Amino acid sequence: MVALLAALVDPAAGAAGPLEQKRAEASALATRLQEQARQIVLLDRRTRQAADRLAGAQSAVTKVESDLVVVERQQSATRAQLVADAQLAYAFGGSRMLDLRALGGSPDAVTRATYARLVRGRERQGLDSLRGVREDLADLRSRLDQARGAARDEAGRVARERASAQRALAVQRQLLGKVNGQLAVLVKQEQARRDALAAQAGRRATGSAPTPRMTPSGPDSRPGVIDEVFTCIRQLESGNRYGSVGGGAYQFQEATWQSLGYPGSARDASPELQDEAARRLQARDGWRPWTTAPLCGRP
Repeated sequence: MVALLAALVDPAAGAAGPLEQKRAEASALATRLQEQARQIVLLDRRTRQAADRLAGAQSAVTKVESDLVVVERQQSATRAQLVADAQLAYAFGGSRMLDLRALGGSPDAVTRATYARLVRGRERQGLDSLRGVREDLADLRSRLDQARGAARDEAGRVARERASAQRALAVQRQLLGKVNGQLAVLVKQEQARRDALAAQAGRRATGSAPTPRMTPSGPDSRPGVIDEVFTCIRQLESGNRYGSVGGGAYQFQEATWQSLGYPGSARDASPELQDEAARRLQARDGWRPWTTAPLCGRP
């Protein structure tokens, strides 16, 4: 009831209320979009890190599997060689028996049995050593498999989070576009209301017929009105972001920006300098440089 009475007493209060609310809504959405974009950047970084960890785990597992193959081959070769040595020694043909023969005479059965036991003992020692290495490698592979699984799970989880953030960002962009459209309508209505009030004030002051409306290419002498139009243009062109890619808040083309005498690009300039350049361009070329001007009440 209080708001309604205020609107009746002061027409500007009723008109500015929805407009300011819509601007605040658009600003909040733009801020939310920026935060979501930063979140996606962080998720991209986490995605790369998770992929690197997964690749490292996979490489480690592959290396251990290769080492296991080598150890198993060595174990098989060692077993075969020791068995062959034992057989040759028992048959008096092995090279190891030459040392026994040099001690004098042919070895008797006891000597042969003793030598065979020594050979078998060395076989067991060699095989036990290789078996220990193989078991260590198998244990390491098991732990690396677990690390690889954890890295794979993490990569999948980060990918799902990123996809969810991308979907939320798309929804917010659609909503911001809708709100910007509604804002443009409100700005246009507010512009028409102010023009009508200005025309009435002019007629009362001069007692004459209203003056013709200014052409699009001429400058607008009412700072408040032109500020409203530029606010609408900034919202539609860049979401009111002065650092927006493509030409700053007003989306200046490089050639246009430099034709006004400014160096570099518009997005790198301060907000004050971009506002100044927009006014200079409007004074020079009217509203033609902005295709969004008709949505903001300017042809």
